[in-house]
Amino acid sequence: LHVRSRRQRQMCIRDRYGTGAQPSYWSRLKELKIPVCLIVGRNDQKFVEINKKMAESIENVQLKLVEDAGHNIHLESPKKFDIIITEFLK
Repeated sequence: LHVRSRRQRQMCIRDRYGTGAQPSYWSRLKELKIPVCLIVGRNDQKFVEINKKMAESIENVQLKLVEDAGHNIHLESPKKFDIIITEFLK
């Protein structure tokens, strides 16, 4: 696919890979048997609720709510994000 303009590329990416274009895997979350770490900023209420709901379906899950962060935790609280990831991977 050859897309000429920046706007066309953005629209193509949104249409192919945007949230509304992705299949839902909610029903398969219970199949996860590996450890899962869900990280969400406490100020991103929409995703706090989504992650809480996800955590109910996953057997081996850690849900980490990061204070003073919104949707972009890795940018807003990079040190906290690094600590969470490092501890999870130990």
